[in-house]
Amino acid sequence: MIDQTRDNPIFLEPRRGLKIPECKFYHSMDLPNVGTVFPPDGKLPVARFGPDSDPKKGHENRTGWWSLGTKYCKDCLRAVGCAVFESPRCTLYLGRAASSISHSRRVEINTICSIMLKLLTFWCLLLPAAVFAESVGIDSSYNFKEAVQHGVIDFVVNPWAHPDISADIVEIGKLAPGLVNRLGFEYGGMSSKRLNFSGDAASQIHGLLPRARIGGGFPENLKADYRAALPCDSETDLRTFTHDAITGKAYGGNKDYYWVDISLVPAQEYYICIGKAQIRRQFDHLHFEESDEILANCASRAVCVLGYKRVRDELARYAKDRGIGLSFSGEPVLAGEMALDSVYIPARFYVDDFDQQYRNKVSTDVGVGHTYVLSPLIVQDLVREVPKGTNILFYVDNFDSRQDDLRRMVELDGPNRRELIKRSAMVAAKFGATFVPSYNHCDGCIPLNLIGDPCEADSKSNLSVYNARACGDLNTIKASLSTPR
Repeated sequence: MIDQTRDNPIFLEPRRGLKIPECKFYHSMDLPNVGTVFPPDGKLPVARFGPDSDPKKGHENRTGWWSLGTKYCKDCLRAVGCAVFESPRCTLYLGRAASSISHSRRVEINTICSIMLKLLTFWCLLLPAAVFAESVGIDSSYNFKEAVQHGVIDFVVNPWAHPDISADIVEIGKLAPGLVNRLGFEYGGMSSKRLNFSGDAASQIHGLLPRARIGGGFPENLKADYRAALPCDSETDLRTFTHDAITGKAYGGNKDYYWVDISLVPAQEYYICIGKAQIRRQFDHLHFEESDEILANCASRAVCVLGYKRVRDELARYAKDRGIGLSFSGEPVLAGEMALDSVYIPARFYVDDFDQQYRNKVSTDVGVGHTYVLSPLIVQDLVREVPKGTNILFYVDNFDSRQDDLRRMVELDGPNRRELIKRSAMVAAKFGATFVPSYNHCDGCIPLNLIGDPCEADSKSNLSVYNARACGDLNTIKASLSTPR
């Protein structure tokens, strides 16, 4: 309940006068009994409480207005801006549940709990950004299957090339996907700057889409000169990682990059450190990048699988202790060895050197006269290959500008690129899979002479670039996210 007669609105706990100062409002959440009130004087909106006649498990408000469950109270605090906080446990013996307790005992118990909850809220209000990442989150995200049903997009952020992504985040809020994927991925090794930049982006996205899952992950290779100090168990627990303690074979014979060797304990610790830091920054979906290639380069596949399991299990426990339900993705071979929520597979629109059976170039009557579409064959093959119940996500890959998925997409003009997105989503959905459109993609990965739409050329950097907002693809992506599955 709210007392709006005061200059600074406060929450009032009925009958006992328990007062909780208002937290700064960030967003309205889809929570039972919680709505948004916009006072007529134009001040910041505040929360409104109301009884819930059919509460979900964990949200019970068993005696109407008088006994508020622990999770209910925590969700209400989060709804008005306390996204993460330490949570002491207490029970308020009020209303009918208090009938057998003496008045003096009820007052004593209520006073103790009032003090604890006031301290909790005061902590939330004072929490600076650096400590914010350290605290404990309350999970109200979609579960993974719900997230996929709301659609998935890939959004890659780069603090060096594109420091201002605020306009893109606003558009992602309008698209309203269930999973914003690849936000926390960095090729060649994670850095503190990238970790904090992607964490800030995750916070902004959650401000607009509080139930959306945010996807991070682990680099499959490290640069030869890689060295980074990362926050592991806490923001002040910095550990230094170098490539020589974590990696094995050279990446494709290239001495500039080396494959992570997940059989090595330091490599497992590196992944666990990245995962914990991302969890504290509101990431709740983590991807094992190029996991099948890492397994192929392992001296002992069985030992490497055990390494992956250790990483998954330790991070799942770490997240669970913070009230967060973590999900994981990898590739088909790893999915056959351990439980994953999804596999993440390149679309392979038209590759020349391998997987030629999946090439699918389609003639059209507009523009360049053709488009590319996700092959029904690759979708059916993956449905048969991966364990039942594992979500299958197809994405626009880039590895070779002569033939990769990104090359095929950007060689098209606008209308045919949008056909690629629309038709690929339909093909994937037909067989129970999901096509993941890219909101943006890597800069400079495709030579400018190969692009088919002027929006894909950055005149300032003279590099190829793709951005769905700049290229007019947002309506097509929005429609693809809601393709019936």
